[in-house]
Amino acid sequence: MNNKIKIAQIFDIADGAVDYSPSKASLYLKRFGVNMDEQYALDERCCIDASNFKNIENRYNQLIFDDSLGSYSGTGAMRSVEIDPLRSSSVMKYPIRCSLAAQYYFNFRVYSVDILGSLDIYIDQLLISNINIATVGSWTWVQLPFVIPDEDLHLLGISIKGDKIYIDKIYIDILPELQSGEGPPNDSCPYLTAHFNVYSLEPGYVPNQLLDVYDYKCSIGDMNIEDWYNFSMHPLTDSVAYNDNFYAMALTVTGSTSENFIIWDISDSDEYFGLPLLIKAQS
Repeated sequence: MNNKIKIAQIFDIADGAVDYSPSKASLYLKRFGVNMDEQYALDERCCIDASNFKNIENRYNQLIFDDSLGSYSGTGAMRSVEIDPLRSSSVMKYPIRCSLAAQYYFNFRVYSVDILGSLDIYIDQLLISNINIATVGSWTWVQLPFVIPDEDLHLLGISIKGDKIYIDKIYIDILPELQSGEGPPNDSCPYLTAHFNVYSLEPGYVPNQLLDVYDYKCSIGDMNIEDWYNFSMHPLTDSVAYNDNFYAMALTVTGSTSENFIIWDISDSDEYFGLPLLIKAQS
């Protein structure tokens, strides 16, 4: 995992009114550069940071970007938030295009905290397989062989069944070898995915616990110009409540390069101006 800098902005919820829950955060974002592409090009093989999805098809059970679990291999990981195991789960979508019609082996790097779970895999809205996760407490790889019959653009969909299950990497190869460890390095991300998180605070404005509050934007369709962008602050579950005075919001971007990135601009007219800005080095 590469060294990273994480930035968080403290915000106040009106003197800690117990019954008040903020509905959204408005962030002023400046976009620099353009997307390298709007799809992952699969030339026999491809390695995708799982947090670099195009969009999420929201269903009853939710997903959240989470970089609190150690030893993830890219920007962070996507974690499942299961509300009801009998209901459907949200689906992450990744645009891929193969240069060769062939059988490919889809490898997924996953981590299950304390229960066994599974992945539902879709191609263009069609459920093609369910893969069981048989390991608890460590990163592991699961694999699915599947024939891509043409060179058209397809949407790879991933849905996680089970609670507190992470996915951080997708490796697609024409060869059947099951990956181990961190696997191959991620390919350059063709577009940006920005992840919005909220943290509770310890005394001294120290971010403590990641709350189940999440929203995202993708530079395919979003974040193309300098503008205000709204991120939902509604909790994903009923177990989350805004009961304290201060919290921290953080924005993490998957896919940033020196030629394609965004800047979160906080000016003196911003509603958060005057409250602490936190910077944390991660390694």
